[in-house]
Amino acid sequence: KTFTGIILAEMVIKNEATLEDPLQQYLPKGVTAPTRNGASIKLVNLANHTSSLPSSPGNFTPTNPSNPFADHTEKQLYDFLSSYTLSRDIGSRYEYSNYAVGLLGHVLATRRGVSYEQLMINAIAKPLDLKYTRITLTPEMKQNLALGYSGGVQVENWDLPTLAGAGAIRSTAEDMMRY
Repeated sequence: KTFTGIILAEMVIKNEATLEDPLQQYLPKGVTAPTRNGASIKLVNLANHTSSLPSSPGNFTPTNPSNPFADHTEKQLYDFLSSYTLSRDIGSRYEYSNYAVGLLGHVLATRRGVSYEQLMINAIAKPLDLKYTRITLTPEMKQNLALGYSGGVQVENWDLPTLAGAGAIRSTAEDMMRY
C-alpha cells in the first residue's frame, strides 16, 4: 500500500493527477463510483482509507479459498463499485480498505496504460534499483521465496492480480532496506 501511495504522489508531482480528483474521472464508461450526500470519492480518500468503501469487495467467490483474490476479475472490481451503497459519508471516518487501495492502484495503472506491476517497476523499483521487487516472480525469486505457514501447515501465497495495489508485491529484505 505504501508503494501505491508513492505512485500517487509521483503522479501528483508530475501533474498527472491531484489528490482531489474524483475517482469517477478515472473509471471507464459505464462504471459509476458511489456518492453520498452529494460528495464523491476522491483519490485521497482511496489512499488514506476514508472512502467509505469496505475492506474487501462483497462479490468475490474464489474457486480456491486458499488464494481468494487470484481469480477476482476487473469486471468484478467494477461491478462491485457500481453496485455498492456507501453506509456513511465519504471522509467521515477511517476504515482500513484493501479494496480501496487496490482500486486506486488499478485506476492509476490504467491511467498510465500499463499493468500495476509495470507502473510500480517504472516508478519505484527501477529508480531505487530494487532488482527483486516484483509481482511476477522470476525463477531466482521463486527459488528464494519464503514459504508461509498457518498452524504448522504450509499455505499458498496470495495472488492479487486485480487488486495488486493493495499488496501483491513480493520483495527481499535487502530491497526493502533500500526502499
